[in-house]
Amino acid sequence: MQNYDVYFFNPDLDEYFASLPPKTKSRIVSSGVQIATLGELKQCAEHLMAEYGEERAE
Repeated sequence: MQNYDVYFFNPDLDEYFASLPPKTKSRIVSSGVQIATLGELKQCAEHLMAEYGEERAE
C-alpha cells in the first residue's frame, strides 16, 4: 500500500494530489521524490502524465 499521507499536510497539495490518476500518484510516491510546493507537485505530475498518456480529473 502506498503512503500518500505526506501530501495531506498541505491543503493545496492534498487537493491537487487527490485529482491525479492513481498510477501517477503511485509513481510519485514510489519515486521517493521530495515535493514541498504545489508548483513542484504539478511539474512532477504533469511530466509523468505526459510520459504515460494519463489525464488529471478536473
